[in-house]
Amino acid sequence: MKFFFILTMLFANSVANSQLRSNNAILSVKYNFSYITDTLFRNKVYSEKMILFFNNSQSKFLSYDKMIEDSTELVKMDSMMQTGKIGYTGQKKNRIPTIIHKFFNSDTLNILQEYLTKFFLVKNIQPPVKWEIQSDKKNILGYICQKAQCFLKGRNYEVWFANQIPIAAGPWKLSGLPGIILEAKDAKAEVVFLCTEIAQINYSNDLLKIPSQVNITTRKELDEIIEYYTNNPIEALKAVIGDNDFSVKIASSSSKIPSKRVVKKPNNPIELSEN
Repeated sequence: MKFFFILTMLFANSVANSQLRSNNAILSVKYNFSYITDTLFRNKVYSEKMILFFNNSQSKFLSYDKMIEDSTELVKMDSMMQTGKIGYTGQKKNRIPTIIHKFFNSDTLNILQEYLTKFFLVKNIQPPVKWEIQSDKKNILGYICQKAQCFLKGRNYEVWFANQIPIAAGPWKLSGLPGIILEAKDAKAEVVFLCTEIAQINYSNDLLKIPSQVNITTRKELDEIIEYYTNNPIEALKAVIGDNDFSVKIASSSSKIPSKRVVKKPNNPIELSEN
């Protein structure tokens, strides 16, 4: 039985490597993501299923939960349009709206964020992560993984990567190793990514593309847009239904509308520093 398992995993690894030699092959890695947003309440841990799509030239990291819920929502809406029966589709959960796209031959991270049914694109330059590769090894889902450490965005991370899948990608902004990252956590275990599944998927490379209809902006401008529309829900509604060109004239406005909502921000952001 043990021999059969080893033979199966060797075959799977060989298939994965052969698939990645072609730009037409797309593999996926699913992760359980957990995050302590508030250090005053460590027993309250936010969790979400995430997924990394990649071929041998680019990767795309996003919320798997949101992807599934959005596709279910579209099916429901399509059914209502066809039958003419309009009804309540259910309360949508707050999911991570950010998609991180990267070409492996570039230092540019394309950060896509969906807000009020529109996509905003922020292009960030991220220098190569400085990794310290160690000799420790362990088995994750049948893959022999090697340990590496780095300091990124204010946190010390310990990760495990699989040389058997020679792609320099991983969850979130962790990348640049000689194999796919299957597990990652910071030194305090406040940010954790645990691989649960590796698979080949039957999609075209369009899956990895950036949407054609995006609003290119900066992080500062996007934060201002989110703050403005959060505090002005009527204007937000106009933006969704098309009565607003989605420009936020905060700087030129002579009088700001008083805030109607206070958005609570985590006291323990994932990114504690710029570098």
